Formats: sequence, structure tokens, C-alpha cells
Amino acid sequence: MSGALLVAGCLLIGWALRRRGRLDDAGANALARLVVDAALPCLTFRGVRALRAGDASAVWVPVAAAWIAFVAALALLWIASRALKWDRSTTGAVLVTATVGNTAFVGLPLIEGLFGRDALATATLVDQAGSFVIVSTATVMIAERFSVQSASASVASRIKKLLLFPPVVGSLLGLVTRGVTIPPSLDAITERLASLVVPLALVSVGVRLSFDRGALRRDGAPLAVALLVKLVLSPAIALAAALALGLRGQALAITIAQCAMAPMVTAGLVATDHDLRPELASSLVAVGVFGSLVTVPAWRAALALAGL
Repeated sequence: MSGALLVAGCLLIGWALRRRGRLDDAGANALARLVVDAALPCLTFRGVRALRAGDASAVWVPVAAAWIAFVAALALLWIASRALKWDRSTTGAVLVTATVGNTAFVGLPLIEGLFGRDALATATLVDQAGSFVIVSTATVMIAERFSVQSASASVASRIKKLLLFPPVVGSLLGLVTRGVTIPPSLDAITERLASLVVPLALVSVGVRLSFDRGALRRDGAPLAVALLVKLVLSPAIALAAALALGLRGQALAITIAQCAMAPMVTAGLVATDHDLRPELASSLVAVGVFGSLVTVPAWRAALALAGL
């Protein structure tokens, strides 16, 4: 459970630094900029290079379930945004942040704690071929669509901005260098920079974390709806799909647990980078992390109780 403790600890550090006047919104933006422009491209570069193909018949259902959970969350939250008349920035922040799960930094330690080390193979598959690919492609495209700066941009300029977004550049470089041995020094540098993503990103999120009653009242509806969809409803839809596709046993439980993880830190950073309600994106990540520490074990217990 050390990963979950790291997440909680970094969030609290950021919150404490804000309370003591050591970091403000400008400092949080600088940390987020460092992550997006330097650390995150190294993470995506290494992640793409590490992807491994396996037996399609054994892996496609967990991956499909991850994508189904994403599409389900996207559809449900879009409907909610129209019904509740959220503004453009709020809708963008929710669709970017609350549709993809934190299946690596929170998910992998939590899965290992709940199911054991042998479960990490399926959990990593859902993370790499599901969440990682989604946040590197669809999430960035959604952010571009809802960003105020990009509202009047042409299709060509949006595509150009997408392809030049540093994490996407990292993914493309990882793709073209797969199977190529890189120098040990370069490998060490990218590893060190990639390791900064979690602590720096979470401290940045923690700085923006607010327990102000006014802020909670203002964002209460989108926060509650988004987390209900992310932690409960979209995993339930993924569960129905996985059962229909024949997935059973521990592989099913691991897959649904990953689908039910809290909103991804990286997705929150993408929302912040596109100026989509950074404070709401931060709250979704932070509150979602603490919420998932309850709901993910609850999903495991429910599936066991149902004999699935």
C-alpha cells in the first residue's frame, strides 16, 4: 500500500505548503509546467517502449473493458453536463479528468495489496493498453476541444498542437524507437525524470486542494456526479460488458478494480495545462484518490460475494 500512501502524503504536503504560504497558484502552475514539459514526456517515452504484445485471446477483454469504461464515463458525463447546464470549462475539466483512471501510481500498489503480486500482469495490461493510451490520445484531444484558447482554432492547428504536446511527442519517440537499444545514460536520465511525475504532480494538485465551504458548494455537483460516474457507474457498465465477453474469476475482479480507480493525476494535469478549471480538476484527483481507497475494495468484496 506504499503507493497509495505516497499519493496521500504528496497531496497533504502540497496542501500544507499552501497553508504555510510557501507555494501559491503560480508555484503550482510552475510545478505542473515542469511535469508536462519534462517529466511526463519521459514517462510516456518509456511507457510506449515497454509495451509488449501478448496472446490476443488472453488479453483483449481486460483492455476492451478499460476502453468501455472510458466511453461509458464520457457519455454519462456529457449527458450530465447538458442536463445540469455546466459551462464549457467545467464540462471540459470533468470530461478530461474523470474519464480515465489512475491505474498505475494508485492502481498497481492497490491491486498488489488486494490480490497479490501475480495480479500485476493483468493490472499492468489494463494500465498500458487502456489508461495510458487513452490519456496520451483521447484525453488530449478532448482537452483541445474544450480549451478556451483552442475554441476558434482550425482543425489543422489543433492537430499540430496535439502532435507537439510534449507527452505526445514522448509517446511518438517511444513508438519509433521500440526495439532500439538506447544508451544507458539516456535510459537513466529518462527514468529519473519520469520518476518525478507522481510527487511533483501530486504536490501541485495538493496546493490547489481547497476545503473551503464556498468552493465545495460551487463545485459540489460536478464533483459528486463525476466521482459517482468514475468510481461506480462506469465500472458497472464495464463489468456487464466483461461478463458478456466471458471474463470470469480473478482476471475479472482485477479488471473491474482498475476500471474503478480514481481519476488519473496526468489527466488532471492535462486539464490544468489547458486551463480547464484547474481547481476542480485538482479536487477530482484528490477526493477521488481517497474515495477509491474505499470503493475499490468494495468492488472486490461485491464481486466475491456474487461468486464472480
